[in-house]
Amino acid sequence: MKDLVKNLTDRSLYLLLIAIGLFCLAFVIDKYIIGTTSARYYANLIENDIQDKEENFQKLASDTALLRTLVDRTYTETLLQKVLEKEKKYSFFIYKKDSANHHTLIFWNTQTALPPINILDESDASRAVRLSNGLYIHISKSVDISGGHYFVEGLIPVMWEYFVEIENLKKEFVSFPEAGKRVTVTKTATEYPVRSSFGNTLFYLEKTNVERQQSSWPAVLLVLAGVFFLVI
Repeated sequence: MKDLVKNLTDRSLYLLLIAIGLFCLAFVIDKYIIGTTSARYYANLIENDIQDKEENFQKLASDTALLRTLVDRTYTETLLQKVLEKEKKYSFFIYKKDSANHHTLIFWNTQTALPPINILDESDASRAVRLSNGLYIHISKSVDISGGHYFVEGLIPVMWEYFVEIENLKKEFVSFPEAGKRVTVTKTATEYPVRSSFGNTLFYLEKTNVERQQSSWPAVLLVLAGVFFLVI
């Protein structure tokens, strides 16, 4: 009888130690391995997405024939559909600058936002800006069209963020909604910078708080295995 009790006690202790080990391993994997690799993974994804759209904007802003058509409003409906925000995945605006340094909006392809006025007349530059509906990358290019001086301003949406969140207006990364479960944007320097195609740092990513972070499937499986060893 004593041997039986001893064997059961030793078995229970052994299973308990296995369960504790699995719980600890799940915590380490979820916080230090999955969390870190996810932050780096999403930093690369978001950076590549921004840079692809910046390069597309640069091609558009260098196409003087297209810009002239848009400025003169001689475009066809087919052409207009091709340059709308829904198709381009970013918005752009054409401003004409006069001798008094006034900027007049000539063409725009969206109704969702307006870029900050390019007071410094920056060209071939990119920066992060916060507008009323979220975080954008503001990119600018100076061009001459038919003897006039114009600025093409682009807005690349990065994250939707609203003062009041409701079901259809949630805070999320535009191109990668699932990224919000693992990372968030910060101004504080971290190991996960997101850079523009010009090489400057636009913003940084940081891992979300453990309380807000959704557990990864490897961690969930380890926890379930730990529970299994507790109940057998």
